[in-house]
Amino acid sequence: VPKGSGLPLSIEDYSKEIIAQYQDQYGEAELAALLGIGRKALWVRRRQWGLYRPRERGGTGADAARLSDDAPVDGLPLTPTGANP
Repeated sequence: VPKGSGLPLSIEDYSKEIIAQYQDQYGEAELAALLGIGRKALWVRRRQWGLYRPRERGGTGADAARLSDDAPVDGLPLTPTGANP
């Protein structure tokens, strides 16, 4: 449906517009909540539609810890069970 035609948008087109317009203003959970979907569904749709959020360089906080090579994943230690440090 062309913009300005006065016809309503499909749910998919509406979702694309909301994601593109607000992805820089809202976090993942907030944006997903606006659309009434889960964060994984938001990620899948973004990937499907090519709507990627620019990566932030030099992150801090949870994102930086999650992406660090020596940070535990999901709270699990990096050494195998029973291994001595």
